[in-house]
Amino acid sequence: MIVADGDSEVRRLLRVKLGAAGFDVREAASVAEIRTAARHGSPPDALVCEWRLADGDPVSLFADLATWGPQKPAIVILSELDGDDDIERALVAGGDDVVAKPFSPAELILRVRVALVRRAIARGRETESDLER
Repeated sequence: MIVADGDSEVRRLLRVKLGAAGFDVREAASVAEIRTAARHGSPPDALVCEWRLADGDPVSLFADLATWGPQKPAIVILSELDGDDDIERALVAGGDDVVAKPFSPAELILRVRVALVRRAIARGRETESDLER
């Protein structure tokens, strides 16, 4: 999984909490770093991404990830989005869920797991072993 946030303390919190929940976590601070991390190593099963990163919002990244077909990662967006229009834009852009900042790490972990289950079902994989990466 890749976690992306412009704040290094938030990235550290995400890495620690998601790592403790059994996820293999790589960090990124920008859309460019997400692209680099996604190309190296095994494809990420999930992306937890702040909506407004220093080098822009990730709309074009989400469009690129959509071309991965069944290998597209589950995308959970962390954001201080203002209103339903912004949330709709994030979801239409390719996000699977939006979690408001400030967030509860426990809630975020649950939402990531639900997004992974949905993605696995979409891929035709329903076994729990496929979800434990």
